[in-house]
Amino acid sequence: MNKLILSIIILLLLTSCSMTPPKEEIKLTYQIPTKFHNQDGYKTNKDSLNLKQWWQKFNNKELNNFVDKVINNNLDLKLALQRTKFLETVFNISETKKYPTLAVSGGMTALNGPQASLEMTAAGPVQTVSVESYENYNLKTGLRYEIDFWGKYRSSENAALNELKASKEDQRTLYQTLIARAVILYYDSKSAREEIKLAEENLEIFSYNYQLQKHRYLKGVGKKLNIDLTTQALEETKSKLAAARMSLAKKENQLTILAGTYKKTALFSEQSNLDSTKTDLKVNLQIPSRLLKSRSDIRSAEYKLDAAREQIGIAKADLYPNLAITAGLNLSSLDLADLFTADALTKTIGAEFNHALFTGGAKTTVLKQKKIAYKQALLNYQKIVLNAFIEVEDALVSLKYLKQQLESVEKQKIAAKKILEQREKMYLGGLDSYHNYLEARKSLITSKSGVIKLKNYLLASQVELIKAIGF
Repeated sequence: MNKLILSIIILLLLTSCSMTPPKEEIKLTYQIPTKFHNQDGYKTNKDSLNLKQWWQKFNNKELNNFVDKVINNNLDLKLALQRTKFLETVFNISETKKYPTLAVSGGMTALNGPQASLEMTAAGPVQTVSVESYENYNLKTGLRYEIDFWGKYRSSENAALNELKASKEDQRTLYQTLIARAVILYYDSKSAREEIKLAEENLEIFSYNYQLQKHRYLKGVGKKLNIDLTTQALEETKSKLAAARMSLAKKENQLTILAGTYKKTALFSEQSNLDSTKTDLKVNLQIPSRLLKSRSDIRSAEYKLDAAREQIGIAKADLYPNLAITAGLNLSSLDLADLFTADALTKTIGAEFNHALFTGGAKTTVLKQKKIAYKQALLNYQKIVLNAFIEVEDALVSLKYLKQQLESVEKQKIAAKKILEQREKMYLGGLDSYHNYLEARKSLITSKSGVIKLKNYLLASQVELIKAIGF
């Protein structure tokens, strides 16, 4: 009997099947390009490796220290880590389902009271009542092994494993996003500080001009219009200064959140200067098809697709009966001293199955639901891949045209400076109006501010490109 049961178990294990659809090559609804548009000036390398600690190439110790704080203290990263640990426990639980369960129970029953019984006599059965007192001791062990004949638990384990892998990739995506955000915000704050410095310098100039024009007017050699023009420029500069200070304060608030703290500290001690900052890290592009392997969000979407495919297998297997083998050892005796003797021992072994014959179509509906979820996961994968290509293209376009803009604005700044010098000489010589002099100064201010902004935008686009290709 035991050999027969063992043979059945081995046969079932060897012939167990899986209801999960086979994994197929993911077919995109669009063609993957062989190269990126606007990639002039960037080399492409099929074997290009992901950038690691790319921010250190800016050679900025202050930035490096800040990024370290973000990595160690950011609360979003800590939360993502806990989510991954939670999914590890889910996977561990799914693994246990392939093992048999062993249970043990025991107890003691004491009986004291009248007991009715039938006694056969010559006149027939006669009911008698006697007072009895006895105790019963028992110890039971039960072994139950559910055979994964339809691959339900194997699919469940695979689904949990893929969800865990996806979570780890999501954690990497968050890590990459936060570091890129930290670097961009860091240089945003540098840009805001330069805007403040520029506004303060011009505020000082316009304040001096206001006092000068007021003095000239009171002496009868100046015009009231010049005072009004200077007042307009002065108040406009004050407004820009207030806006720049507000922008810096908000950026510093975001920086403290990234660093996982509320207390504002002196995060930055270096002089605010974007001129010495590299805006081109000479990134070696990967060919578009390599993004499928380098970007963690794409890998996560693929793992989620596999998990959805395994869920179909679970739903299919649930349409069939569950098969299990049971075995048990039972000890029972009226005397505790005889409980662990051969006479008290009984053995049981058996097989069972259970299956719900009618569920109102619930199980087939669940299967349909899982198939729809798989199609959604496939569309989500295709969407993420397409977005990845576009993110790289957007960064390349930004870098290409921002460089052109910066070159033009820097030339504008040089020209505006020369025009101001000429206008100032002409105004002081009485050959030009004060209005033209002020407009020339405002034009120079606009050009200087434009250079600051474009350098910052260029640097941010560089960071976005690194993030887009996956590091």
